[in-house]
Amino acid sequence: MKKIIYLLTIVMLVSGCTWGKAVTMYTSFTDTKYPPKSENDEILLLTSTKPDRPYVEIGIIKVMKSAMVDSSKEREMIKKAREIGADAVIDIKQVAYGTEHGTAIVFTDK
Repeated sequence: MKKIIYLLTIVMLVSGCTWGKAVTMYTSFTDTKYPPKSENDEILLLTSTKPDRPYVEIGIIKVMKSAMVDSSKEREMIKKAREIGADAVIDIKQVAYGTEHGTAIVFTDK
């Protein structure tokens, strides 16, 4: 019985540690570094349509957090897109419970 209580306590502590911050990862497709975007720059999030402007794909952004609502995941995705200098994130999909990813792009007609 003590072992069960001990194991349950450990499980509760470990799962409690994952409740906080989201994990956002970026995998680059290129060695090119783009300047970060400012808070005033609009970052487009597109799930099914492609932009009608020319662009280059620069990498994949993945946001993982099961307890987050979609708007929180979108904010995390926009935050990472700004950091890497992306103009938009396209093909956003839920790939697993609590995990979304999308392709970061930079417009080439600026």
